[in-house]
Amino acid sequence: MLAIPKENLAAELLRIVSQAEPTSHGKPVAVVLMGGVAAGKTTLRKQNYGTGYVVIDAADIFLGLSPEQNLDFPDALLGPMEQVGSAVALKALSENRSVVTEIIGADQDKTAELIEALKSIGYEVRVVGVTCDVDEAFTRNMSRGPDNISAYYAERFQINWIIAACQKLQSQERSGATPIQTHVSVPVQRIYEDSDYLLFKKNGIFGIRHPFFSSFHIQLKSREMVVAVTGREKRFLLAVVGEMARLGHSPQKIKDSSVFRDFSEAVGTGGQARWQLFFAHSTAKELANHYVST
Repeated sequence: MLAIPKENLAAELLRIVSQAEPTSHGKPVAVVLMGGVAAGKTTLRKQNYGTGYVVIDAADIFLGLSPEQNLDFPDALLGPMEQVGSAVALKALSENRSVVTEIIGADQDKTAELIEALKSIGYEVRVVGVTCDVDEAFTRNMSRGPDNISAYYAERFQINWIIAACQKLQSQERSGATPIQTHVSVPVQRIYEDSDYLLFKKNGIFGIRHPFFSSFHIQLKSREMVVAVTGREKRFLLAVVGEMARLGHSPQKIKDSSVFRDFSEAVGTGGQARWQLFFAHSTAKELANHYVST
């Protein structure tokens, strides 16, 4: 199995997840293209879902990690492919990005499990059946090149990645917060700390130091708990801080303002009214103007 530098893995993750923005209104959509071998699923996906959807597809990831190489699927890149694929599914679904995947669908139980898993985290699932003449499908399949990997071989990976991501997100939603020791001993970058809260970030997937990959967390010191910041909450905070910087606030002045304290309180306490006050009553630009003027 070939080794892939972590920078290449991160670049592949960024390439795929950036295909769609997080859904801000209404339900995110999961499109499941289902049909026999060489029925035309990939062609339809590229034509109708080429933009606005994160592609969760083992074959697409395998080829993205091995450009202009003729390698055996999946063994040559099994580890890196699994790393990127599971990360793509978790990041896309946790941030409510619309997704598209391809399956054969012969295993009815697994297909039903996939659909129910996506519905369980709030996705609108659209199953699109793809068919073609049997003789035509046979001809297409016999003429496949090395860069055209069938869903027959790839579907088990994307199905498992999606189901595992859904199960993890459901588990996080049920638990809400995780008890830890009062002192955070794992390698983290402290963003803000006072007597009540510690706002910190951890390097994300593949150890890359970049806000896109990093996860934000808030330690509630009095309760010895850590609350995970959602992708939406993190993006809003970064937008507010970015606007404050654009308005001339230095990093130190931003840190000295109450923006991080207010954010930590809104997310950490779990109070709906406090959360709404920070996140829902103003745009990021309006909130930034408030902190700059006070």
